[in-house]
Amino acid sequence: MGKQSNVEWTAQRVQAMAWLRESFPTIFSLDIKPLKIGITQDILATQLDGAPDEAFIRRAIGYHVQSNFYLRRMKPGFYRFNIEGQPDGEVTEIEAALAKKILTARQKKSVQKATQIKIDRKVARDLAQCNVSP
Repeated sequence: MGKQSNVEWTAQRVQAMAWLRESFPTIFSLDIKPLKIGITQDILATQLDGAPDEAFIRRAIGYHVQSNFYLRRMKPGFYRFNIEGQPDGEVTEIEAALAKKILTARQKKSVQKATQIKIDRKVARDLAQCNVSP
């Protein structure tokens, strides 16, 4: 069996996320909620019919909890939710600070990338006006 491409991995992660939304709509809806610590094990323990491969469930949950939308919901004292959609723990100060740090770093990187693109475009325009290839 060969190595899977990124496209295949992404497609299977998307399918796993769709399964999670269908199987656990109270916690995997558009109203993003912080999830209970250990929720992956709880989900895997349900052994529901039609469940994707464990690796893709883990990947989908990992992708979900690292999304900017999820990280923005990580505020101190906000409830975490279990697979039944019931409160089960709270977001700690440390967890909230880490989420904020990740979001800040991503924003900084995004601004730096946008700035570099602007610089690259300006250099390309200037070179084109001088009939010089980069």
